[in-house]
Amino acid sequence: MAAGSMSQTPTIAQVMQANAEQAVRHARDHFRSQLDYSPDSLERVDRIIDVLHVELPKSLLARALKGSAIDAEVWTMAKMWGAYVGETFRRECGGRWRTTPTVDGHADVLLETPLGKLRPVEQVRRRLTEGAGDGVVALYKELLRRRRGAAANSGDISP
Repeated sequence: MAAGSMSQTPTIAQVMQANAEQAVRHARDHFRSQLDYSPDSLERVDRIIDVLHVELPKSLLARALKGSAIDAEVWTMAKMWGAYVGETFRRECGGRWRTTPTVDGHADVLLETPLGKLRPVEQVRRRLTEGAGDGVVALYKELLRRRRGAAANSGDISP
């Protein structure tokens, strides 16, 4: 096989950027919402996640009949919207995407920022399935609180 014909595996940063761009298109095409990677756009993402949570089948019968399909759909949505959230944070605060393997076979996707490690894909997955809990705006406000604390106190910050 010629060296030029070998395909290269994309980096996690490239995958997350592509997923984030998919979220931008999905928001525009399905929710008539413009996303621009600004902190203000996170409120629109929270509303979209709320809608998606309500639309997921919740009954035991529906989950039994479509369980694996629903789980796959949740992971697809979590990766897409979590990537958008993480890219918004990364652009605002800096950081790098990382993955670590988990026992269930999924990769744990981390965004390592100067202010700590974040798991936006897991955060979105939890919101999609459970509904309750802090939204991505709350996560962003926590990041800003850490940033202010870091500026005021140059000591270490534990996430």
